[in-house]
Amino acid sequence: MVYLIIGKKGTGKTKKLVKLAQDALHQATGQIVFIDDDKRCMSELNYKIRFINTKEFELYSADELFGFIAGMIAGNYDTQKIFIDGLYNITNLTNDTIEDFLKKLDKMCSKNDIDIYINVSTTSDKLPETTHKYILEELVNEE
Repeated sequence: MVYLIIGKKGTGKTKKLVKLAQDALHQATGQIVFIDDDKRCMSELNYKIRFINTKEFELYSADELFGFIAGMIAGNYDTQKIFIDGLYNITNLTNDTIEDFLKKLDKMCSKNDIDIYINVSTTSDKLPETTHKYILEELVNEE
């Protein structure tokens, strides 16, 4: 299943995603993977979580990211959970184009019994209605 953690910039999405990855490690029977476009949170993650910097693999589009994830799953049947920080920073996706990517990703997850958690800098009112089923949590600034 695909799960979205959404919110505007500065609402704590990355912190939440790192915590989810760390918590997943305690229950995991398979491999946990964390994908980001830089190395900022690499030191916050347990060494048992496989960290992937997309820039090192020159991943810049939604199709490239999807193919990379598919290849990773095909090459390692032990992959259990994948965490993606900053989907819009990694890919060319927008609020208007995310729907097909999520459907395709969710289909692959279902076939392979994998959960993917994704941070997206947006709000629910800006996403297509059909993507709301993927929203795990919407974070807001505490004022």
